[in-house]
Amino acid sequence: MKKYLFSLFVLTASVSFAVTINNGFLGVEVDGDGGVGSVVYNELPGSNNVSMVGVKLHYENAIHDTAYIQEPEKTYNLNQGVMFTGYGRDTISNFYVYSVSYLGTNSCMEQALVYTMRTSIPAVKFNYVVDSQIKQTKTNDNVTFNAENKALMFEEDSIYLGVVAKLNNDKTTEYTYGARNQIFNELDGGLPYTTKEQNYEDVAGAISWASSALDGTPVTVRTKIILAKSDPEIQSMTTFADNTFVHVPNSIMIEIKNAKFTQLFTKANKDKIKLKGSVNITEYGTALDNLNNLDVSVLIGDYIAFSPADRALKVKEKKIVYKIKDVKSVRKLIIKTKKKKGNKYLDFTFSASKTDIDGATSLSALSNSGKDIAIKLPVTIVLTGNNSNDTEKGGQVWIIPASVNMVYKKKKDTKATGKLQK
Repeated sequence: MKKYLFSLFVLTASVSFAVTINNGFLGVEVDGDGGVGSVVYNELPGSNNVSMVGVKLHYENAIHDTAYIQEPEKTYNLNQGVMFTGYGRDTISNFYVYSVSYLGTNSCMEQALVYTMRTSIPAVKFNYVVDSQIKQTKTNDNVTFNAENKALMFEEDSIYLGVVAKLNNDKTTEYTYGARNQIFNELDGGLPYTTKEQNYEDVAGAISWASSALDGTPVTVRTKIILAKSDPEIQSMTTFADNTFVHVPNSIMIEIKNAKFTQLFTKANKDKIKLKGSVNITEYGTALDNLNNLDVSVLIGDYIAFSPADRALKVKEKKIVYKIKDVKSVRKLIIKTKKKKGNKYLDFTFSASKTDIDGATSLSALSNSGKDIAIKLPVTIVLTGNNSNDTEKGGQVWIIPASVNMVYKKKKDTKATGKLQK
């Protein structure tokens, strides 16, 4: 019952709360999972130019939306722009997403969304969906697709709204637009996009990628929402810079060395969990040579171990130590950097005891019993540069995602133990 009550809270929170980031050109209402509730362009003061923008997943014969978890959210006001970070999951707890939304000094909002998952999926389709209301009208919106830049663009009376996205560095190959109900019916059915027609009554559209299997490897979606007064202005901002402010290492560079847990279903605050891993950070140059000026988050499924608001117990040039004891657990995190054979590594060790980890494992007394039952643990560790005066780290985000392959053993309805799958 505890798990389902928490899920209800998350869904309620996702409807009730959002944050608005503003740079003078744009004001964007954004949720922790990357969903966009409104976009206000300074050429249209007071107008909401969209009804909805965000990624929707199609798998297991249905469309899945995400709800955000409020606690890990934080807004960063930086010299070069405004940044908002957050965390969410889909409504059946399979996919988890860490989101970074960034407004620089132009009329464009960039997002990076990093997905981890609990189970392997034989076919999943990522869709980036827009329901436009350029001048808060349901009529008169024209819509086109720029094949060269892969940009979907809506226009009304010389105000243009464009969206472009990449999945694991690949731009979209599919798109659709038309009446809102038509688009959402297509998405819900997982149908191939065949209708490309103008429809001036409540226009919506989507760009997407072909369905593919996911075996636990994290997925990164980069997006842009662009407002301008001309088509050429929109197209000039559709390129994704190579020197992104969000850094996600390749999955082969993340090594989970140890993972284990003990979960007691009949006793509160008696569980424990431990993770140990290493990440090759050579590609980041000298940025993480000094670990000062970083916010750290550790997220394991629904289990929020550390959030950006937590303060480190000890910070040295090459080592950060967190230790928190409260009513829900005793948690400790050690992050260290080291050099080995010409490469640089970031090592991390996390442990928690006297806690409840059902949000991390998603197991309960009703889960399957047996030995060596496969389970994935969605883990995300995030380092965020929180100081604008730190020229190498300020406004930069390093996301370390993994869907950790584990096995668990459960003989009775009282206890489960898990370990890293060898």
